[in-house]
Amino acid sequence: MKNHKPTWTTEELKVYLLLFLMHSNFTKKNHIDFTSIHISETEINKMQTEFNADNDYQGIQKICKAIEDKNYSKNQLQAFLFEVKNLLVRAKKEHRIIMNNCFAGIERILITAA
Repeated sequence: MKNHKPTWTTEELKVYLLLFLMHSNFTKKNHIDFTSIHISETEINKMQTEFNADNDYQGIQKICKAIEDKNYSKNQLQAFLFEVKNLLVRAKKEHRIIMNNCFAGIERILITAA
């Protein structure tokens, strides 16, 4: 893994987490509305490139490390995950069930780790 310590903004973390969830359903980034995330297309592409270079294990490790580095309280983490889940709700219906199931797994991992 090239970057053991991601120094992502909260918005970049949201993008990476969404990419991770979408990948679990082998979907493409255009199935999520990234416009509500205050991040440029250049930054989204940067995160996509980084995501593409990582395997699943590396992705989970980076997500956990980024959450740990942000030092979120349980309430802050739950609010962050709520925002991500709201973005998933806007996904196309045929992708929503699988992504929501994956989100539930990631949510358990992150809440337990916090």
